[in-house]
Parts: sequence; structure tokens; C-alpha cells
Amino acid sequence: MCDLRFLPQAFVLQRSLERHGAPFRLRILCMDEVSEQVLARASLTGVETVSLAELEDHEPRLAALKRERTWREYCWTATPAFCRRALDHAGERDVVLWVDADLEFLRDPHALLEELGDGSILLTPHAYYRTYPTAAPASFLTERWGRYNGGAIAFRGDEQGRAAAELWRSRSLEWCHDRLEPGLYGNQLHLADLPARFSATRVLRVPGGGLAPWNAAQYEIARNGAGVTAEGLPVVFYHHQSLRLYRRPLHLRPLGLPSNVFPLPRSRRALVGRANPRYRISRAERRLIWRPYVRRLAEAVTDVADLIGEGSASEAQFEVLRPGHVLEDTGRRLRLRASPVERNIRNARRAFGVGAERSRGAAPQPERTQP
Repeated sequence: MCDLRFLPQAFVLQRSLERHGAPFRLRILCMDEVSEQVLARASLTGVETVSLAELEDHEPRLAALKRERTWREYCWTATPAFCRRALDHAGERDVVLWVDADLEFLRDPHALLEELGDGSILLTPHAYYRTYPTAAPASFLTERWGRYNGGAIAFRGDEQGRAAAELWRSRSLEWCHDRLEPGLYGNQLHLADLPARFSATRVLRVPGGGLAPWNAAQYEIARNGAGVTAEGLPVVFYHHQSLRLYRRPLHLRPLGLPSNVFPLPRSRRALVGRANPRYRISRAERRLIWRPYVRRLAEAVTDVADLIGEGSASEAQFEVLRPGHVLEDTGRRLRLRASPVERNIRNARRAFGVGAERSRGAAPQPERTQP
């Protein structure tokens, strides 16, 4: 699934599959017409596109929720419906693997089928580490955000796989919001009881299967001849949740870089990538996983911009890379706000008496990001 703002991530995901050489079919749900048009022009190997209109025709209840939920909530609601639709076209032994657009495969994804084995559902545990500055225990994070992550989940086309996907779909249509309620958050807490309900549920190994910024810091990250490892086990994918791209302001250099900001080599579009500053990203993780990914993402941004074309209305929507600003989803519309990088610079200037700029209006709220 992607819209224009996540289209570069989708390019990197496709290229990671292509890089590992195995045949694949990547079906992308296009949440806007622009991303569908760009993907059609790109003619990426193995890619099929499904428009949001097609999914809404298939799932009328989904379309009816568009006015009731924010854009983020609507995307989360559409995910289980898209998985259930894909199973309608799958055989009993076929496996449908859902992955978020900001996930990159570091090895052949067929390793996930080995993890699934004779099962019907494959869940990815968060396996939380002490991620936040408050040193909240893993049990606290699990209770709030869920034991399993909705960014990578597999369903087989058999009875249990279809039943689990249908349950996830119906629950998400009923409730899927970007707020915490007892036992609820987004679509991923709806996955919590699947192992108890379905005997054919399997849980991915961590480390070994997939890593993410909320768990990787607890493992020894290294590289051998076959690729990246965690505690000596091969890493199949990494989920780059919360990473956003910004134009690189020139005045970042003398002040240094804020937490979890990744500088890029000079290119046609000078960028920095910023991940949630709450995450503790180790040096090895930064060097072996994050920096290579951000470089590939910068290349994808250039490719997407070329496919859009200068001066077009679509390019104006690509303002996520405008210096010092980022598009913010407010639920009803998109508006420009100061980027977190720009706010950090402004705060540093005030703290050290640089310039005479005064803060106007309410203090900026911290970025809210799902772990």
C-alpha cells in the first residue's frame, strides 16, 4: 500500500525483492491516482497495481468509513480488507504476505515461508526492547501497542488462514483508530488473540526473521558473506518505521545533526532521513542497515520525481521534500508545518542565544508515531 508520499519506499521494497533474484509478484494498493500513474510509467518488474476504487467497490463498508476516519486510520482499515481480497484470488496452498511499504528485504523472502511451515498464519512479534527514554519495560509497550506488528503478516489460502484474515478485516471495519482504548489500537491489537483462536498460527523468530527500530538495539548486528545478521542469525527484513525524508538545510552542518538523523551524500536532491528520536539505534545498526537504506531511498526519490515530471500538479504534491517543511496528515486535509529537524534547529538557536527569533503561538507538539 502507498500514496505519493510513500512511493519512494515502495520502489525500494520492490528493488529489494528484485535484488534477491527469486520470482515474485508484488501487488500494490495505490491510495491515490498519482501513485498508480507513476507506477504504471515505471513498469517495475513483478509489480501489479490495485486502485483504491477497486478495493472500495469490492468492500462497500470500507468506502463508507472514509469520512469517519483520518487518512492514517483509513489506510490501516484498508489493510485487512486488501489482504482478504487477495485471498479471494489465492489457492488453498498459496500464501499472501502483507508488508508495509517502508519494509526492505535483506534476504530472499522465501525464508518466511520456511518459518510458516505447515501453518496458516504468520505473525511478527514486536519483541520490544527498552526503546524510549523513560525506559518503559517491554510488558508496558506490549500492553499499549500490541504483541504483534501489523507491518508483516502472512495468511495461507486455507480454511484457518481465510478465517483469520476475515476476522482481522471485520474487526478493523468495526474499530480502527489512532488512539488508545482498553485492548485497542489501530488494526494491530486485533491480532492479539489469533494464536489462541487458530491452532495453525506461527510466530516469526526475532532475531532472525525481521527486525525493527523498537527491538534491534538489543541484538549484536553484524554482516557476513551472506548479509546482515542479528546474534549470528540471518535477518530477512528490516521495518524502517517512522523514517521520513527532508531537504537538508545548509545550517545543519555547524550545529550538528539531531538524534536519529541520517545525512546523505550530495545528490540532485540533498536530503536527510529522520527516524523517531525515541528509538535507540546502535552504531552497527545505523551503519549496516539504516544508512544503506536511506541512500537507496534517496535514489528512489529522484526516480519518482523524474517520472512525475517538473512543473506538474503532481510534483506540487511532492512537497514533502520542501526545505524545512513536511506534509502533515490532519485527518481532513494536508497542511505544511515546520519539520522536526527545523524545530530542533530553532530550539538550539534559542538555547544558545543564536539570533533573536521568538516563538509565536503554541509550542509544537511532539510527533506521534506508532511503534
